[in-house]
Amino acid sequence: MGADVPNNNLHVVAQSTSRKRSSRYDASISLKLSQAEAQGCCYSPQDGNERRRLDRRVRSGELVRPAPSSFVRKELWDSMNPCQRHVMLARTMARANPNWVFCGFSAAAIMGFQVPYSSLDHLHRMVYEAFEHRNSAIAQVHRSIGTTSVVHDGILVTPPEQTARECMRQLDFARALAVADSATRVCGWNDLHLLEDILQNPNSTSRQGSTTATCAALLADSRSESGGESIARANMIMQGIVLPELQLSINPNAAHPVCDRGQSYNGGYRIDFGWQIPGRGLVAGELDGRQKYEPQTTGPNQDEKDVLLAERRREAQLTLVCDAIVRFSFVEACNPWTLTSILDDYNVPHACEPLKLTGPSEHCQQEILQYLQESTFMSKSARVRLDALDWLGIAPKA
Repeated sequence: MGADVPNNNLHVVAQSTSRKRSSRYDASISLKLSQAEAQGCCYSPQDGNERRRLDRRVRSGELVRPAPSSFVRKELWDSMNPCQRHVMLARTMARANPNWVFCGFSAAAIMGFQVPYSSLDHLHRMVYEAFEHRNSAIAQVHRSIGTTSVVHDGILVTPPEQTARECMRQLDFARALAVADSATRVCGWNDLHLLEDILQNPNSTSRQGSTTATCAALLADSRSESGGESIARANMIMQGIVLPELQLSINPNAAHPVCDRGQSYNGGYRIDFGWQIPGRGLVAGELDGRQKYEPQTTGPNQDEKDVLLAERRREAQLTLVCDAIVRFSFVEACNPWTLTSILDDYNVPHACEPLKLTGPSEHCQQEILQYLQESTFMSKSARVRLDALDWLGIAPKA
């Protein structure tokens, strides 16, 4: 019996040592997870032991595995929107495959363009050799000949103009305009840069969806600050509503309360859309979104009540200048008939009948040009756009 005691003690010591070693190993994995997440990536295990330990954490609900050999904390993953998740996966794959060139919607998401979440169910990458033309569980491949690439935030992507063209071709007009607006804003282009690019690449205008891409490029506006605003404006255009002014700056205490296009007041307020109606005054259009009422949009030390109070104060100030303030939600903005009904209730004028944008590209371009011309009686933006297009030799037919 006496001889068994030391053996038992050795067994206890061995178990304790094993637990400490395991604890240190788990701590090391946690550190690696944190480091990968800080770099905007999922963590990929280095060996089978790490994989088994990470799989156990997935089963316990601590981690998720959004792709093979890719692990991230569930709390972080759940806090991200689909676009942020897509970019995290792309960055993870880029680290494992540094020669991958992302294209289409993946490249757009990486560069910060506004694309529909529904287009981000797979990664999209460009390949140049026939033997590489294989889809996988996580990535769709697209064949290309002679395409160049650029580096954005450490990731290889197709050039921004090509990326925008490819995305716009695959979307309807409203969502194509969201891509055009955001690409123009993010890249710091002038508003007609994408249109000039399309005109200089005739091969890009002969493919399916090129008419939609060209129409969106005709109307791209870097002042649009969100995909929702772009979709709302696209549906206004499709319904023949007079082209609105965007992001007007307003200060009720100034000698001229409404700033001209491209100017702003210090300490003033901005409105999403505006129509200066002769004999009536300014009608403001506001796309309501949850982010306008969340504390982080106003200051880290403010709670929700403070934010709501600030928004009410803002609206009270706007009513000193605006004849009416029209509010609509994102869901309403996405429905052209609902949006038109709301604007009609406030007598926002129409420039023409609803646009069709069907048929040959030249016909659709002329339809937009006629719309812009009919909007000039009230819209400075329409006049500025027609003048700029005239410099490119594009004008409405008599």
